Amino acid sequence: MKFMVDSRSKILHVITGLGQGGAEATLFRVVSNTTDQFEHTVVSLSCEDYYAEKLNTLGVKVHLVRISGVFPIFQFIKLCWIILITKPILVQTWLYKADIFGGIAAKLMLKKVVWNLRSGLLNPTASISANLMLRLCGILSHFVPDSIIACAYSIVDYHSKFLYKVEKVVVIQNGLDFERFSFSFAGRKFFRSKWSISESDLVLGFVARFHSQKDHLTLLKAYKIVAARVLNLKLVLVGNGLSNSNLALIEWLNELGILENVILAGPEDNIPGVMSALDIHVSSSVFGEAFPNVILESMACGTIAVSTDVGDARFIISDSKFVCMPQDPDLLAGAISDCINYWRLEKDKMLREDVKRKVENFSIENTCKKYADLWNSFSNQDDK
Repeated sequence: MKFMVDSRSKILHVITGLGQGGAEATLFRVVSNTTDQFEHTVVSLSCEDYYAEKLNTLGVKVHLVRISGVFPIFQFIKLCWIILITKPILVQTWLYKADIFGGIAAKLMLKKVVWNLRSGLLNPTASISANLMLRLCGILSHFVPDSIIACAYSIVDYHSKFLYKVEKVVVIQNGLDFERFSFSFAGRKFFRSKWSISESDLVLGFVARFHSQKDHLTLLKAYKIVAARVLNLKLVLVGNGLSNSNLALIEWLNELGILENVILAGPEDNIPGVMSALDIHVSSSVFGEAFPNVILESMACGTIAVSTDVGDARFIISDSKFVCMPQDPDLLAGAISDCINYWRLEKDKMLREDVKRKVENFSIENTCKKYADLWNSFSNQDDK
């Protein structure tokens, strides 16, 4: 009897958690698109959650090692043991907590380490522990990682202020599956019907959870300014916490007098369909963004994007008229108005195709190739 030998190189990923976040989504996309080259194992430091089941469906083994407290020795030993028995060519960590614990454990097991920077400007109200963790990572970056992946150019300079070893940084921007993220006439028709919006209405939208990082209040104030001079202008808010049960949000809408024209759609799984139903996507984030996936997703579906100037938003959109400083309703209203004027002029001239063409370089294939090339470079070093 002959036994098949799996010749794929082994990569062990350590990530803070597996909920519905940007880092988690990128990990899943990269893993699912490179299983022909690499045998992946994933360790979650907090919970299995949303992406654990999806990874298991791919045949990827997921371990749970709950790291909490200052230094949980027994859980740390368990993490070291998983690295030892998995025998990866390297350990790829995701997010600060995983960079620290996963990175140190991998170094003790004499493994190569690649960190992954995913966050932009820290929340001004972030806890002392979060600030200390970032500063500790800056110090450890000189000794622990062999390479550091950054998902955006904008965060390299930011992390250099925390003494990060920027010479180790390689920028690999996020990518999308353009077969999935593309304009859908059926999706547009479905969601416009669901939201009771006619095809003659001009629809703005923002896909993001309700959180201070996203600064929905500034968007609502900007919308009120623009709606005063643009007829049949609707605003759709999609994401967790954006429903009629959010009393703080309802109070804002009542105070601004825009309750009737704002649709609180709540969370949706069919994001390509949502983006297709919108005419313009507006992102009002104020901090924490590195490479705003939602902007890329909207433009991949041919929907024009307006954004505050956070992370790599300006780089992705590539039109400065549609980008403005955060937390300024008047500036955001001006950017939206400029975008509406452009939309009116170009909407009958293959506009969606032109918008999508601007982001075609951000494909998941390009992103995964860069990850694979970096990982293989360490495998080649070991062979010498």
